[in-house]
Amino acid sequence: MGVQDPLESSAAQGPAETAASFSSGIDTSDTHASIRKASREKNTQTGKPPVAVVSKGNKILSFILRPKVAIAIAIIQRIIIFFWGLYQDANMEPRFTDIDYFVFTDASRFMASSTTTIVNGAPVTVSGTPYDRETYRYTPILAWLLVPTSTWFFSFGKVLFAVGDIVAGVLILRILIRIQKIQESKAVLYTSAVWLLNPMVSAISTRGSSEGLLGAIVMVFVYAVSARQIALAGLVAGFAVHFKIYPIIYIPTVIWSLASNTPEIKEKEEEKNEIRNKGRDSIFPASVAKKSAVLNFVNRDRVVFGVTSAVTFLLLTLWMYQIYGWPFLQHTYLHHLSRIDHRHNYSPYSTLLYMSSSPPATESYAAAVASGNGFREFAYKVLGQPSAWAFFPQLLLSGILLPLLFAKRDVPKTLFLQTFAFVTFNKVCTAQYFMWYMVLLPFYLPSLINYLTCADDKNKKKGCGVLVGLTMAGLWVGSQVLWVRQAYLVEFLGVSTFYPGLFTATLIFFIVNCLCLGLFIRAM
Repeated sequence: MGVQDPLESSAAQGPAETAASFSSGIDTSDTHASIRKASREKNTQTGKPPVAVVSKGNKILSFILRPKVAIAIAIIQRIIIFFWGLYQDANMEPRFTDIDYFVFTDASRFMASSTTTIVNGAPVTVSGTPYDRETYRYTPILAWLLVPTSTWFFSFGKVLFAVGDIVAGVLILRILIRIQKIQESKAVLYTSAVWLLNPMVSAISTRGSSEGLLGAIVMVFVYAVSARQIALAGLVAGFAVHFKIYPIIYIPTVIWSLASNTPEIKEKEEEKNEIRNKGRDSIFPASVAKKSAVLNFVNRDRVVFGVTSAVTFLLLTLWMYQIYGWPFLQHTYLHHLSRIDHRHNYSPYSTLLYMSSSPPATESYAAAVASGNGFREFAYKVLGQPSAWAFFPQLLLSGILLPLLFAKRDVPKTLFLQTFAFVTFNKVCTAQYFMWYMVLLPFYLPSLINYLTCADDKNKKKGCGVLVGLTMAGLWVGSQVLWVRQAYLVEFLGVSTFYPGLFTATLIFFIVNCLCLGLFIRAM
């Protein structure tokens, strides 16, 4: 007589016998263990996969790692922080609202207002401009969007910016899941950790910083490029550069990435190459080769993207110039070339600019100012201030070298590298600027994780490791803590630590960011 299968034995046992076994105090834990073991052995013999035992924690995690759930939690998080900010502004110091938000709202209020004066005995109404507010250095479109803050609800802009960063998160998920085909749970994990559920992102948006809205614009651009909607990508790129000038570094990346890769075009390129090779023995080999290179570079997608982005930017700029004149160009664009921001920030340039923040007391500069010619004054400031040339190494790295090296491999990852380099080498660097590259970080995380965990055999020779990643993350956070300590002494205690304390802290943070950039480039 063979041994009966415990499962069959358990199934054959009637309800009365089962109840009797429990009432008699018999320990059935061993029996249950043997049943589970026999079940696994039977599944192995029959080729069936073992039944997975899902813990309560795994169920909760799998529930959270759903796109709709993550988005809902992100919305709730921002609502809570928003109302906490209102409470803190009313009852505590320091205030929660960002100082830039008051600049935005003042500019929109000045723009919406008007004054009436008497000219030649007749009343003349003059409308205000956003540039009546000192330190407003943005496109008038931003002030237009915030007009409800002066006519309806003062915190309308905070809600708008928070909605913008939620939209950015939704687009990140859409790109990762639908276009890059990343597993849904991983896509939600990357997006939630970096953007949707990141309290830093939520706080910056609900404090009144416009970076959340900018993040949404950039994500529409990335989505259009990834989906090969070239005309839409050009339109959004032109608008993004008008809205905030730094996305101009993305233009070379997209143009370089739009190579001719269809079979028909490749066949034509091969024919051109044959003609070029034959032409080397002709009378004009150099001219033939140059003409062929130009023809190979120019294709329909590049032309469409270049034209649409340029036309969009120029039309918006001409429209704003038609309304607001020279102050628009000076404050929105030209100011950033000669900008001297002596307020302390993460950039090592801040201390140098603080020490040289006085205007040049020379007759030439005085003559330029007295002339009333805004362009002449601007040109003198650019040529006369060494800090105005600081953007050259920044643009060389982020706008030329990185696109040439990586644009044809992966556009979103290249955009992340560019933005990280741009912020690192910028003359001004605040916590809001971190959001410029954080919105692109979810696209880069898979490569970085593979590199740090040595998932690919080729990475094993690069000295990668989880310890390296943790060390770099610790240095990045630690250098910020060091800077915050020095900034606290200056801002709240009135202790002058600009040099050497604050300057040293900014140098350390800059070096750490350069090390991080090197790690990101190696992981590419």
